[in-house]
Amino acid sequence: MAYGETGEDGDVQTYTEEDGLLRPKTHVSIPSTTWQLVKLAVPLFLSSVSWVGMKATDTSLLGHLEEEGTLYLSAVAVADLWTSSTGVFIQGRVLGTFVGQAVGAGKPDMAGVWLQVSLACLVPLTVIPLVLWSTLTSSVISLMTTDTSLLAPGALYAGVLASALPGRVLYSQLSQYLTARHVMYPT
Repeated sequence: MAYGETGEDGDVQTYTEEDGLLRPKTHVSIPSTTWQLVKLAVPLFLSSVSWVGMKATDTSLLGHLEEEGTLYLSAVAVADLWTSSTGVFIQGRVLGTFVGQAVGAGKPDMAGVWLQVSLACLVPLTVIPLVLWSTLTSSVISLMTTDTSLLAPGALYAGVLASALPGRVLYSQLSQYLTARHVMYPT
């Protein structure tokens, strides 16, 4: 004998009686599954777009700092090439997968453990770009260009970015954690 009911998301939950126990059988609809995947993808997309938007806004504002010439814009472009190429040390994107697996397995405490492991691994790795951006930017910019007027503004830009690294790492990991726990949704 089978029993059935329709859930809020349109999925039909069917129960069959085997050995005197009701066992669930789920029939998942393609539109419902697609919608659930889109809901998971939207926060990641918005995060990526906001980062690109922030960088584009910074660059456009820097282009207007000087009345003549493009000193600051050029300095930021060269320094951004350096900071972007070494910023891969702080790109930890697997936390969402581990937290999702822990929550799906019914072990929410493990989700917190994975967050702690992620932070314990990424915080020491954040020191690498922090030191590189704070100390070597002038030397690297001098290897990229012969225009020495770009050294001071480029180093200042990299230093300001370096000061934001701890917050950026913490935000990235917490947003992955909260999204995987279904605590945070875009409004």
